[in-house]
Amino acid sequence: MNSNLFNMKYGNLIFTQRDLELMQLVLLNWNNSSELSEANFKLLSTELKHVKVYPEDEIPKDVVRFGSFIDIDTPIGLLTGYEIVVPVKRDPSQKKLSVLSPIGSAVIGYAEGDEVNWNFPLGQRVIKIKKVVNNLSISAL
Repeated sequence: MNSNLFNMKYGNLIFTQRDLELMQLVLLNWNNSSELSEANFKLLSTELKHVKVYPEDEIPKDVVRFGSFIDIDTPIGLLTGYEIVVPVKRDPSQKKLSVLSPIGSAVIGYAEGDEVNWNFPLGQRVIKIKKVVNNLSISAL
């Protein structure tokens, strides 16, 4: 379990096998010039070693995955309707957050109601996942 976590509904990060493989591929292509800091890269890589993998039809519907639409409470306010996508699909003007962005990397695999303390460019901040909607669209890929 993440030591940066204040409240975790399921006790572990949760992924489907497909999402875990995609996340591992994204991290395999990570470099220091990407939007994910080295500290968050290391933390996320460590967390991925302890995930619980669910079959696609059994994963809880409130877990943040690729293609999830999320509402989160952040130190800068409530952000609503953002979609978690692979890095090449990111488009902040369309509310598409890369899984490697500070927020995307903080919430992937967590669930609605979880609170996470994560490294942001201005230091550690707490975010709370208020709502997760999964329509299983593949637009995130």
